[in-house]
Amino acid sequence: MIFGSSSPRLWAEAWRKAGETRPLIYTLTNFVAAPFQANMTLAAGGSPLMSRCLSEVEEFARRADFIVINTGTPGIDDGELFRKVLSSGKPWLLDPVGYGASFFRRELVNGLIREYPPALLKGNSDEISMIAFGGGGMKGVDSRGDSSSTLEAVEHLASPGRTICATGAVDYISDGKTTASFRGGSPLLATVTGGGCALGSLMAVLAAGAEFPAAGAEAALVLFRRAARQAEGISGGPGTFQANFLDSIWRTEPADFLAEGKRIEEGEREK
Repeated sequence: MIFGSSSPRLWAEAWRKAGETRPLIYTLTNFVAAPFQANMTLAAGGSPLMSRCLSEVEEFARRADFIVINTGTPGIDDGELFRKVLSSGKPWLLDPVGYGASFFRRELVNGLIREYPPALLKGNSDEISMIAFGGGGMKGVDSRGDSSSTLEAVEHLASPGRTICATGAVDYISDGKTTASFRGGSPLLATVTGGGCALGSLMAVLAAGAEFPAAGAEAALVLFRRAARQAEGISGGPGTFQANFLDSIWRTEPADFLAEGKRIEEGEREK
């Protein structure tokens, strides 16, 4: 399928609403990607909040429109920290960065999924496959991109109320009813640290503005690849690419989603 249970019209509406309401995205993430994620949240029309102080996380979580938790650089107290935040009951996205790299990280992620099922679970193909079926392991936090069971893993984990996304050369996303796939983008994405983490922030902003979270997540995938494609054409390398990439996100208009949906459909028909 090209699109899941969403549509370009819903993508455009999610973008428009996010820009009007400026949703507060409470993000607890790794120190490597935090600035990029804050800038992505702002470029997409959201308002970032990133405190990790145990004394105030519950208060901030209650104010948030959407929560993002990223396990890229976990700390020994993160289990307590994350559970305080999630006790707010607010919708949230889990980015299980490095799942499989250590026993501690696996147990942390497994516990959060079991106790506070996320509205959105986004990871690379290796992370999602290991969460679904176990086994394997990771040397670092990057995907090897060699998982042949990614689509099966996404559909295995997805259910009504829980949207699953696995990123890679092809992004797969399922809401438990339908599954969609997206291609394209730019190889320069792999040269910028925290790109996948920034995608999680973009998903949260658009999910906060969407009719339902899956529509926002699909909109983010489409926009992310479109912006990367545009940025590559005017960039001289990773440094200028990251700046041009954010600029492309910031310049987006609702009509761009309709045009991109048409482009994707026409490309699929030509295959």
